[in-house]
Amino acid sequence: MMKKLKLIKSAGKQVEQKRKSNKLPPDTYKPVLDSAPKELILDDEGNNKLVFSVSRKGEDGLPHVDIRLWIQSEMYTGLTKKGINFDSDLLLEVMDILEELREELEEKGH
Repeated sequence: MMKKLKLIKSAGKQVEQKRKSNKLPPDTYKPVLDSAPKELILDDEGNNKLVFSVSRKGEDGLPHVDIRLWIQSEMYTGLTKKGINFDSDLLLEVMDILEELREELEEKGH
């Protein structure tokens, strides 16, 4: 058998308590860059392009560089899964590697 609880009221003054707002800030990140993503058009019609952007990702919310293929066709228009995403701390190293590839291609006459 359960015991019944009695509600006891205080005989003294009741103090009004203001409730603090439990509102949390929105769970979004502010843009890392003020500019729009950069685009490199890959064909004359503009149906294929690479889109370069920087956004915050992961648990740490640190900037990441995203390079993604964008296509326009009868079946689909938009960004594809083809591309890469890496921490912005690696950007200089990635650029160095791309420069090395460019130099090697230039040496071969391409």
